[in-house]
Amino acid sequence: MSDVRAILVADVHLQAKPPVARSAEPDWFAAMARPLAELGGLAEKHSCPIFYAGDIFDRWDARPEIVNFALKYLPDGYAIPGQHDLPYHDYQEIKRSAYWTLVKAKKLINIPPVATCQDWPDLIIYGFPWGSQPRPAKPIKGILQLAIVHGFIWQQGTGYPGASVEAKVGAYRERLQGYDAAAFGDNHKGFLANVGGVAVFNCGGLMRRHTDERDYQPGVGLLHADGSITRHYLDITEDRFIEATEAEEVVEQVLDMSAFVTGLRELGADDALDFLLAVERFLEGNEVSDRAQEIILAACGEGGSGD
Repeated sequence: MSDVRAILVADVHLQAKPPVARSAEPDWFAAMARPLAELGGLAEKHSCPIFYAGDIFDRWDARPEIVNFALKYLPDGYAIPGQHDLPYHDYQEIKRSAYWTLVKAKKLINIPPVATCQDWPDLIIYGFPWGSQPRPAKPIKGILQLAIVHGFIWQQGTGYPGASVEAKVGAYRERLQGYDAAAFGDNHKGFLANVGGVAVFNCGGLMRRHTDERDYQPGVGLLHADGSITRHYLDITEDRFIEATEAEEVVEQVLDMSAFVTGLRELGADDALDFLLAVERFLEGNEVSDRAQEIILAACGEGGSGD
């Protein structure tokens, strides 16, 4: 019998249109179905649940065809929402989202903020969706305790310029006390770490979506009975990327701000953030290359070379 108790995954980012870098795919929906089929096969092989640490969809108001795709191909599991799953990143608006459609259809079981889920005799799940922070748990002998978190966490080589030291993996030591393991979503660069005896797995993106991820191999976490986590790397041999120059990579990242711009447009005049502040916050919370940041900020009249 397998000693795997759970499969850990995050940042699926289902979307109807292929990202610019993956526009070489002959069938984008088939490309998305491949890692989902492998994920479902792992769950069946190990007879264990899947836990999604947020961002099932790339947009909270996903188009009907991508919702229908998720209903058919996304393996059943337990989940917390990420900011991309929530209208205007607001958990109170969750029932307006495509994510909630999956919950109502019983495709996903939602784990509420700072709540526990114990559908298994030897495993307790604590959910910390976007907008909440993990808090220490009381250790329970003989039971694995797993924190599922959607929040940025990083270690050397997986951050971005100016990443907060408060989000560095070691800074979570106190907040993760009492857990055996923790799974994080949001940072698309996956890694494994140990924080004060707690196995920490930043899941990373399930699918490669940008040119700078061409050499990245996505994976999912396998939580074992002893609380350790190993990484299962996904088969990416059929993935297709466009050939891109450095200039095209910058254009791609700028174009990927379209969802952000749309979100700003949808905000009412009374609620709209100062535009430049909103741009800076977007850049802080997303993996955008230094060159793309320069161009974007220069276009806003702040910093950069202006070319």
